[in-house]
Amino acid sequence: MTIRVSVIDKHPLMLEAVKLLLETDGEIEVVVRSPSVEDFLAEAKDRGVIIDVLLLDLILPGLSGPEAVAYLTEQGYKVVVLTAVDDRRTMAQVIQAGANGYILKTASVAEIRDAVMTVATGQMEAAAWAIRSGAQASKP
Repeated sequence: MTIRVSVIDKHPLMLEAVKLLLETDGEIEVVVRSPSVEDFLAEAKDRGVIIDVLLLDLILPGLSGPEAVAYLTEQGYKVVVLTAVDDRRTMAQVIQAGANGYILKTASVAEIRDAVMTVATGQMEAAAWAIRSGAQASKP
């Protein structure tokens, strides 16, 4: 089973790097890469793609942060936050907003892949991924 992933990050380098790193063995396919939530929603709708996991940076133009997480999860997306924001309060806010995981950009490729695979198959709670990624999570 191929897991279909979308990435939302304002940095073109991150969009390309995440795609290249995740698609190494054919288990994951990055189907949409967008610089904003609004662009993602338009492209996903236009293309009619099915997305298993959405990797979301927190600092974006337009809709961002916990509000973006809440909106995307309300739309039915499984959201894993992939960010450089290493802050307990922010982590608690996005987990409360519905994120399925919180991974720091300092995580290894293997950890990011594991998060995607685990969230796609529904095997682990969000708080566990926040802790496993090395972030200093406190329970909300």
